[in-house]
Amino acid sequence: MKRSQKLGQISFDLSIFLLASAPVLSIIPILISSIIGSLNRKDNFLSNKINILFISAAILMFINCIIKSHHNEFKNINYDNWIGLINWIPFFWIHWAIKPFLKNQKKRIRAVFFLICSTIPVLLSGFSQSIFNLHGPFKTFGGLIIWYQKDLGSVISSVFNNQNYAGAWLALILPFSMFFILKTKSNNFQKIISLIITLSICYLIVLTNSRGALTSIFISLSILLKYLNYNQNIFLFLIFLCIFLLYFFSNNAQLFKEILSYFIPEKLINKLFITSSSTRIEIWKVAINLIKMNPIIGLGAGTFSIMYANSGGIYNAQHTHNLFLQICYDYGIPSGFLIYISFFIILFKSIKKIYLNKDQGIYSKKNILNYACLNSLIIFLIIHSFDITYYDGRISYLFWIIFSSLVCITDEQITPEAKRLNDIEGANF
Repeated sequence: MKRSQKLGQISFDLSIFLLASAPVLSIIPILISSIIGSLNRKDNFLSNKINILFISAAILMFINCIIKSHHNEFKNINYDNWIGLINWIPFFWIHWAIKPFLKNQKKRIRAVFFLICSTIPVLLSGFSQSIFNLHGPFKTFGGLIIWYQKDLGSVISSVFNNQNYAGAWLALILPFSMFFILKTKSNNFQKIISLIITLSICYLIVLTNSRGALTSIFISLSILLKYLNYNQNIFLFLIFLCIFLLYFFSNNAQLFKEILSYFIPEKLINKLFITSSSTRIEIWKVAINLIKMNPIIGLGAGTFSIMYANSGGIYNAQHTHNLFLQICYDYGIPSGFLIYISFFIILFKSIKKIYLNKDQGIYSKKNILNYACLNSLIIFLIIHSFDITYYDGRISYLFWIIFSSLVCITDEQITPEAKRLNDIEGANF
């Protein structure tokens, strides 16, 4: 391995390791690995159709910011439009730049290992809240690193500023921790450690009280069931068993109803529960009406709470509680569609290659990591249909690692040689 490639790999590993507990310190390794990963590439950035969609979205978002800077009644917060671009445009490049560090099974397993290591402080912080009532914030390096650990009663936020952020991180990591339990070559000690981590993640997900994150437990079960070749009926039975248990332990009928809303039409649920209309539905209705006011260029990042209140919104809504609607509101419908079309292209290509391909080859049981990557993407899309945690830099970078992994998986050619190399690399990690 060349020195530059080795430096890039070390920087990439370090960026993941520091991501959850010290995100500010992970920025430099992210940039180093991305720059090195961009050099001496056989594939050109624009050779991938997904990247063309992203660059088109970036151009539109940039133009929209210029227009809004000159024609925006919220002059005092115009800078939010430009700052908001940091959440998107750099990652359009980074997800491509880090592909060399995720290009095969061995490298993806390595990345997942460091993601699990990065999650250990999140678990320790969560348990210190729930068991020892140890609350923060705790700061070091002059406030560069903050573990929030907010006192939210029985709800935990761990190192994050909000319990939903903590729930989203744990939800996206859960399929990968489950992978290490099922990894063929793992010894018993590794399996026991992986089981403890997985159970800890599930326990803390429940304590975050994040309904979107709770669905990750059910979705992640499909990895286990796929591995064990269980049929669909057993899967559905386990889903509803988990829902019942969550309701039993939560002792919260409203929580139970909102969990069910992910699986059962709302009209049917309303026949079982007499409650007020969903908060999110009201916010979505107002958001859609606001988007109609300027559907091409949007109304600008950082303005939703003001516009929502001015439009008669009855809740203290800071965002649209739906990532697609938020992009459309901030930067216009064309930008929203370009970004989400890219997400769904990779989603459907991944489903086709991982689940539906009869010549699965490298997608055998011992390569269950591919299922974990796909499930994690599905969990992200579900969570961000009802909430937005993406704008925490840790969540966004984690998402783009997952996305880049799936791009690599869908780009792989299923050949006897590829199968042999991936099986050897996966087994020897």
